[in-house]
Amino acid sequence: MPPPAGEQRDLVFISYSHQDRDWLDRLLVFLKPFAGPNFKVWADPHIRVGEELRRDITGVLAQSCVGVLLVSPDFLASDFIRNEELPPLLEGAEAGAISLFPIPISASKLQGDPADALPVCAFPEPAARYYAASEAQRRAGANR
Repeated sequence: MPPPAGEQRDLVFISYSHQDRDWLDRLLVFLKPFAGPNFKVWADPHIRVGEELRRDITGVLAQSCVGVLLVSPDFLASDFIRNEELPPLLEGAEAGAISLFPIPISASKLQGDPADALPVCAFPEPAARYYAASEAQRRAGANR
């Protein structure tokens, strides 16, 4: 999932459930002082009316170097996040092109190994890869 020719990955992509919009708003306020030519933040409210959501998100994900995941039960239950956002974020993380930063914003059973939560819900393949990628990043960060 390389960016278009001549473009670099310079976006921070925020993935969240619309049920958690207040958390997105808080995060955007926090990140605003850092925004500039080398630090651009994108979340789906930036899509203009009439634009195609999937096409726009696909293009933005191809330019993202960071993925911030506002994790909640609503986030984990979202088919759109699971099917449209997580797969390219995980592929980018596995390729070393995207750094993922999951931020738990509300309690959920999903902590640590996803196998611990299997009695509560079955993980689709992308979610299982997400947890494996984030665990690898945590280990890599601890070794620095």
